[in-house]
Amino acid sequence: MSDAFVELLDEMIERLLNYKPGSRTLPNVIKLCQTLGLESFVDQVDSTKSRLSIASNIVVIDIDYENEMETILDVKLVLASNFDKFNYFNEKGENILLTSLSDVQDLKAFHHNLNFLVFLDSFSNIDIESGHTSLDLFKYYTDLPKMLQDYISDQHLPFTVKMNENSTFGVSIYDAQGQTKIMTVDLEKAPNSDRSFYEYVYDSKLKDWLNESSDASTQGINLVFKFEELVAFPETWLTTEIQMNETPKKFELPQQSHLKHTVKLQNELTSDLLLMDSFRISNEDIALLPDFLKWYNWHKIVLQEVLKLIIHDNVTSSISTSNSGSVQPKPRRKSSVLSNRRPSMTDSMMLRDSGIPEFTLKEILDQPVISDTEDDDQMDVDKEKQIPIVLNEEYIYIGKAQTCSYNDNDEQAWKAFIDYLKSKLI
Repeated sequence: MSDAFVELLDEMIERLLNYKPGSRTLPNVIKLCQTLGLESFVDQVDSTKSRLSIASNIVVIDIDYENEMETILDVKLVLASNFDKFNYFNEKGENILLTSLSDVQDLKAFHHNLNFLVFLDSFSNIDIESGHTSLDLFKYYTDLPKMLQDYISDQHLPFTVKMNENSTFGVSIYDAQGQTKIMTVDLEKAPNSDRSFYEYVYDSKLKDWLNESSDASTQGINLVFKFEELVAFPETWLTTEIQMNETPKKFELPQQSHLKHTVKLQNELTSDLLLMDSFRISNEDIALLPDFLKWYNWHKIVLQEVLKLIIHDNVTSSISTSNSGSVQPKPRRKSSVLSNRRPSMTDSMMLRDSGIPEFTLKEILDQPVISDTEDDDQMDVDKEKQIPIVLNEEYIYIGKAQTCSYNDNDEQAWKAFIDYLKSKLI
């Protein structure tokens, strides 16, 4: 019972700090250290400069300041391990521990950074006294962005990896131009504290992720992929273990009455589509990242744009996500490609795409529905002039003339297909 109380108390403190981290004062920084279980002490360096030292098992941070932290002079980080190249700088070469304390009104960014360092410290498998290291998460975090960028580039996917943006620790994936943020790759506590987390490194020659030593591991953490928006993923492509959205909404295709009069939609979905944005990945499954990113592109470039083009211009009430009145998927089911074996890059699996930011599936779901009287007017449409569209989660047909396939076509072909559909609907 006491453990549960302590966990609840810690959660309440964390939420309070996230909500209102406090202004940048020396007492507030010291209190923040106390809530995170860190030691702190102040030394007078000279008549005008003081130093606040913050220490944990591995991390030591020295903050030099003047006048009770009115002016931050410098922030330095030292690790009590053999790794001395930990990256706490942004792409401009700025020290983010310093920038998260300088010219800011509150401790929000610094609290995030300090909490992240405590996380890496707590879950690194390092014996300081003997010098033996099984898994140094400070090194892993430093190396991860380049490994991800090399892997994505080798898979010929148009994405850019960035690190330590906005004065906070973190790894993000952007579109090819580095303008639109697609997702973050985070390290978080796992629901199962006994779950092993093995170190996998990317071999650019073999173009694969390798676990070079079974001893290179820790416990109780996961990689987490977090998209910036909800994406419709086929339910049968995902195992329950990786899903973090507890009760995801189902995306239902619109009724025929919601579509333009010139469109006839045939539903060939073999799986429910779930609107999700977060996935818990064991490190041995990091090879799934290109599949997530490719599906994101398919979702954005093809699925969203097709629905945007075929939905009636005069829709007036919202398209429901419930089962009532919508065309139901056929009962054919695929087995999950993630269950009971390591995934292959040739498998069809859960993914996502980039681009066309102005129209999301959520926006489509929020579109209005035409009235019954308007629906009656459609009965007079010449059926022979309707454009037959067959939609499956992995392919779309426009009659017998055009096909767009997730598996068999590249991104250029997807865009050409959308251009063709636009020309037919003008």
